[in-house]
Amino acid sequence: IFGSNDYFNKDELLLSSEIYFDDNCTAEVTDSIQYQWSIDTLDSVKSAENQFFIDSYVLTAGESYTFTLSINFTVLNETYVASASSTLSVLTAPPVIIVSSGSTMDISSSSTVTVDGSASYDPNIYPFTSDNLIFHWIDVSSGINFTDNTNPILTILPNTLISNQSYEVMVTVTSL
Repeated sequence: IFGSNDYFNKDELLLSSEIYFDDNCTAEVTDSIQYQWSIDTLDSVKSAENQFFIDSYVLTAGESYTFTLSINFTVLNETYVASASSTLSVLTAPPVIIVSSGSTMDISSSSTVTVDGSASYDPNIYPFTSDNLIFHWIDVSSGINFTDNTNPILTILPNTLISNQSYEVMVTVTSL
């Protein structure tokens, strides 16, 4: 079974195989070779091909799956069965962080400041959403954590920030 052993669930997956007969096999295979693909946790799938295709987001990130290919073929009226297995790990991708408020803002200390990270998403789950993400907002220059910092939108109320001072807000996003 050919294919990568590491895979992200956002990718489509194509597994394939080749069958080699040793030099002692001089007879022709009289019937077509029958292929049976299976995945240890999913229903068995029949394929008339030596390839097996899986759409994106069918497999769960962070899990491992064992794929088995069994073949049946007949030579001189005698049926043979062979199989091979391979284990694939579905890797977990980190959250995609998108802050739509821009990288630099000039504001008045009497203004409400909004920094919006709600377009961030977990690429391991489809459809994409920020519902399963935890946001941690911090002012890097002072090390101060902002209150209610688990929300995707950070709101800093008027007169919270000191005039003529620079602030560097950083967000760390983790998946539940």
